[in-house]
Amino acid sequence: MAVLIALLTTLATMAFPAATAQAADSAAYIAFAAPLAKAERAKYGVPASVSIAQSILESGWGASKLTTAANSYFGIKCGTTASPYQTGCYSISSLEYYANGSSYSQVSAFRVYATPGDSFLDHGLLLSSRSWYAPAFSYTDNPD
Repeated sequence: MAVLIALLTTLATMAFPAATAQAADSAAYIAFAAPLAKAERAKYGVPASVSIAQSILESGWGASKLTTAANSYFGIKCGTTASPYQTGCYSISSLEYYANGSSYSQVSAFRVYATPGDSFLDHGLLLSSRSWYAPAFSYTDNPD
């Protein structure tokens, strides 16, 4: 667990230095997210380490405005099909990227959840129900 915490802390520091500085205690965040990620794994087969790592990157260790306002730990956008886990949509400015790597700001609608657990379960539903993620599920027990 200590190695996982160190790895996730390093990755998040490189990707989101400002958000990482806001995280009071990375171990506390992982302790919070671990049971949610384990429930996601039990229901949808997504490795808990993947869910925890992605939630750190997407939510800035749980400190992003989208996370605190909408319990959205993965930044899943609202679309034409609603999820059984979402309770609505929340519009907020997001940074998007062109194919050439340059960025632009855009107001987007993201899924809202009643609880953090619903956000994790929706993440599992999304990954397990999209054909383009199917090959990744062949490696869920591979430590590499």
